[in-house]
Amino acid sequence: MKGTFSPNDYKHLESDSAMIQAAVDEAAKHGAKVEIPRYNERTGEYIWNLDKTIFLHTGSYVVLDNCYLRLCDDEFIHFFQNTAAGEGRRGETYYKKDRQFDITIEGRGNATLDGGKPLDVCEGDFNVYNSEGQFVELREIK
Repeated sequence: MKGTFSPNDYKHLESDSAMIQAAVDEAAKHGAKVEIPRYNERTGEYIWNLDKTIFLHTGSYVVLDNCYLRLCDDEFIHFFQNTAAGEGRRGETYYKKDRQFDITIEGRGNATLDGGKPLDVCEGDFNVYNSEGQFVELREIK
């Protein structure tokens, strides 16, 4: 049984996000970890451009091995999110009843998370949740 999955195993897919998600999903089926290497075999570059959020499962273990992850310009997404989180009608995150646990993201070497070009976006308000994931209040930014 394979103990480590790489997005490069899925270089036939259409995007870097799809490659990483496929590795995360397959690793979850086998209780294995994902290692995102520095070199992207699909593009032949030393960068991974994310156009979609990567959803992690209970028990996910992701190693950012000296890699450079960058959010694509004009994308308003997260790098990673657990699958128990959802999105509300205005884009706010909410948490479902089923909680997740044992999710690890480990950075090695010069692992970099780059938010891409600034969006100049300011949300008019945001929800506050407690440690149990329950709604507490709505706060307005003034």
